[in-house]
Amino acid sequence: MNTTYHTLYYLENSKIALIEIKIDTIETNNLDKIFYWFLYDKTEDTLQRLDFQSSHLHNNYEERHFEQGYLRFTNEVGQYTADTETEVSKLVNNQRLFLPENIISYINKYLKEH
Repeated sequence: MNTTYHTLYYLENSKIALIEIKIDTIETNNLDKIFYWFLYDKTEDTLQRLDFQSSHLHNNYEERHFEQGYLRFTNEVGQYTADTETEVSKLVNNQRLFLPENIISYINKYLKEH
């Protein structure tokens, strides 16, 4: 049985995608069990859960800090910098709630195993 969830954010470029989902079918106060951020590497065809540290909401943009990197985004665009790289990945904020099938499959597999 698959866990029911919906997409909150889906930012991408030609190499990566960052996705936040919210689990719909769980009752807990543990936010790590409700909200998940993932990094999908299109080149390697791999999905990694990001270890969330903090978020900040500003007038014109939002920020997310992860152990693996930093994300800054608006309703239209975003920038992600991995901790292991100096290059900034420019992203488009799709504002769409439908993920590609391969990403859905990876997320479902991750949720089933964890």
